[in-house]
Amino acid sequence: MEQKQLGSLVQNSLGTNRKEKRVNTPSLSIVGRLLRWEDTIIQIDNISLISTADFQQTSFPLWSLVLILIGLLLIRYSVFVGLICLAGGGLAIWFWNAEVQKTQSYKYLNIQLNSGRVFSLLFESDVFLKQVLDVFANIFEDNDLTDKNIYIDIRNCRIDDHSNVNIDASHNTVTNGGRIIDQVNLNKSSFSK
Repeated sequence: MEQKQLGSLVQNSLGTNRKEKRVNTPSLSIVGRLLRWEDTIIQIDNISLISTADFQQTSFPLWSLVLILIGLLLIRYSVFVGLICLAGGGLAIWFWNAEVQKTQSYKYLNIQLNSGRVFSLLFESDVFLKQVLDVFANIFEDNDLTDKNIYIDIRNCRIDDHSNVNIDASHNTVTNGGRIIDQVNLNKSSFSK
């Protein structure tokens, strides 16, 4: 029960925050104490909260129903105009449904800074998003961030870890073919004979 209340509190605080910026980026990287994507760099120590949120689906086009109703009424007087209205309304509903089906598994990764600003990164795979949350959990648990070098390819659902961080890679496949690459240990002791 407490977890649901906390979740709704987080959703309410993120949903009403005017400092929110939605980002659609193909990748992000974590190098040392920095989180980077495109033209943004965030110091990891400044992150106060990471959460997920559902992608807001496009609302149903009510005007398409009105167009269908008008088409049904006009078909008695002008078959051509009536059919055009019916086809237009039907196509609008079909395109809306296709968009909803395509974006059904989309989710946002919300990164809230100590200042209250929120960055929402769009993920097309909720399974991959859960894996990225595991990566952030491991990063927050680790006090020494100097050797971190993690690349997260959002577009291809892939995580490359070139650091000494232990990432839980028990779920190594996702729905659209991406995969997690287990840690690459760059310690010199692993190369010695």
